[in-house]
Amino acid sequence: MKLKITARHFTARQTLREEAKLAAEKIGKFNDRIVSCEIIFSNEKNTEPVHSAEIIVHVDHTTLVVKEEGADFSKYLQYATEKVIRQLRKVKTKAETSTVRAKRTTARAKRALVAVEDDGDDEE
Repeated sequence: MKLKITARHFTARQTLREEAKLAAEKIGKFNDRIVSCEIIFSNEKNTEPVHSAEIIVHVDHTTLVVKEEGADFSKYLQYATEKVIRQLRKVKTKAETSTVRAKRTTARAKRALVAVEDDGDDEE
């Protein structure tokens, strides 16, 4: 899994980067098909300072995006990580469910084909 950590409008301290790496490792445990993970920290100063942590995860042909805003980068990175993990579980469950359905459909089609062939043999 590729990991990219970006700090917008400020320089991220080393401890924050380490926390981001740990969060990416934690995310990687929930799905082995993750292609890349991008963690973006942003420090916006419009009227009052707003810190945000955004996580973008690319899994197969799906992109998951989570953004959390607040006063503390570390806390909101944890919240965003939990949200991404929930989304990854949902994606994995859907993929497994569709695979099971496809196998069931294939098995039913094979049984129907065998039944049709058996009916055709009796008439001869």
